[in-house]
Amino acid sequence: ASGHKWSDILSSPSNDAIFSPSRELTKAGNLHGLGLRAASERAKTLSKCGKRCATLLADVSALHDSFALSILQACDKLASISAPSISPLLKETNRCLTSFAKQTQGLAICIKGSVARPLHGSSSAMAEAVPRIFNKYALTRAQCASARQSALRMRQRYKRAVMDAEAAIRDLKRVKQEKDAAAASS
Repeated sequence: ASGHKWSDILSSPSNDAIFSPSRELTKAGNLHGLGLRAASERAKTLSKCGKRCATLLADVSALHDSFALSILQACDKLASISAPSISPLLKETNRCLTSFAKQTQGLAICIKGSVARPLHGSSSAMAEAVPRIFNKYALTRAQCASARQSALRMRQRYKRAVMDAEAAIRDLKRVKQEKDAAAASS
């Protein structure tokens, strides 16, 4: 009854799995962290896009503000005409245009303050956070690879010790069998 060798039963797999965090980050076929790498690339792209959108919105806000100021200047010039020939329809039109210009200014302020600035801020924060997260992941992977190498070295020592113990047990069995055979023959 030879039985199974403990060194074979207790040994851990030595081949590199494609999802192993201890495998080199740059090795071909390494899939561990693939989702994080894809997400960080996507976040970088989204951050750049967010900053460009914030710039566009700030420009649109500035255009709205300029447009509103132009309308207000025109309304002021129209209101400065105090001739009795100005019809009530023209006065009402002037009032409506002034109201529209002020609402347009309000929209410009809202776009700039409530949309463009927060979007730029969050895009900048994302641009700063992504490398920090990825660097933490890379550091953790390096620590994992170091731990894996240390574990493999310990595994080799353990495996040699188990194989030595198995050899000693075989020798003891052989010696015992020789003693038993010598005792049986005498």
